[in-house]
Amino acid sequence: MSTESEAYLLQQLTRLLQRDPRDADPLIEKGVALYRLGETEQAARCFEAAREIVPDNELVLTNLAVTLAESGRAHVAVDVFRRVLELNPGNHHARHQLRRLLSTMVPFWHPRMLNDTARNDAFERAIRLALEKEGRQARVLDIGTGSGLLSMMAARAGATNIDSCEQVPVKLPSSHCHSVITRQPEF
Repeated sequence: MSTESEAYLLQQLTRLLQRDPRDADPLIEKGVALYRLGETEQAARCFEAAREIVPDNELVLTNLAVTLAESGRAHVAVDVFRRVLELNPGNHHARHQLRRLLSTMVPFWHPRMLNDTARNDAFERAIRLALEKEGRQARVLDIGTGSGLLSMMAARAGATNIDSCEQVPVKLPSSHCHSVITRQPEF
């Protein structure tokens, strides 16, 4: 579709929305047209408005997630893709897009680091030694916690005062669940 055709379509959709601003279909179509024109912020606003009208619509949520990712809001897009998969676990497109998006957000070296047993064993020994010296009440600060591995090691070593922080707000399953896991007696 040409830019002129897109502009005409946008005018018509805007007219429809002036008549009925709660009609999700023109909002969705306007979002798609704006996305094709590279206006991702405006497109996202259309999809967000459509989500207010039809909150569990997979098409709206998928378009919103793709647009958010394109407009630099990947962390929010992850949450929206997860919502799509809650609604329809069989949505292979959303699952693929979520995996693709997460792979761009996790640094390439991170999985290798997590699987480096010599490194992790050394960290765990150091944490145990520090807690033996300072006591279980010692404050443990895990800066850049990522997956929460070091915090879980500290908990397993008996630490009772653990703080972890992470700049990247991606909720990976391990970091999302580590506070629950560490409360389990068999941990």
